[in-house]
Amino acid sequence: MTEDGALLLPKKIINKTAAKKLKSSFTEFNRVLGGGINMGALILFSGEPGAGKSTLISQVLSSLGVSVFYFSGEETQGQIINRFDRLSLKHDRIEFFNERLVENIKKYIIKYQPKVVVIDSIQTIFVDKQLQLGSITTIKELINEFLFLSKAYDITFFVIGHATKNGSFAGPKLLEHMVDVYLYLSRDK
Repeated sequence: MTEDGALLLPKKIINKTAAKKLKSSFTEFNRVLGGGINMGALILFSGEPGAGKSTLISQVLSSLGVSVFYFSGEETQGQIINRFDRLSLKHDRIEFFNERLVENIKKYIIKYQPKVVVIDSIQTIFVDKQLQLGSITTIKELINEFLFLSKAYDITFFVIGHATKNGSFAGPKLLEHMVDVYLYLSRDK
């Protein structure tokens, strides 16, 4: 501790080599994220219906070359694979799951520890059957669960969320401050 009461930290607390970034084949996407996707980041990806969230995330995932778990509560595995095939995207390193219960999602992640996880969409995931699907309480609890996993296991999360009619994320404004990155995709009018 210094004379003014400030806490002195050991110099090795921050390891500059630990800040690994994944690079997608999309230069602009990498630029928006500060030169690439930080490992262990939780990225909230939102936008209005039809803006291309699932298409863009599919293109990015295909170009990463790392293990990816893609959990979908809206589309079947076949529908997602068909989108990858229609876009001529590789998906050999991507595992697709139709799982909506967070406890099961956590078990898969902890057991296999992929580099990237996609939750599509957060409004379709259950914490338990007692809490209302997509409620503010449920979404906050889910974000906290995924935030813990991202930091504990150095796994990057893309959490896809729906936008409301006025264009904001369909959840509490607080969530935008809980995540590492908040991306909003809109259509050109």
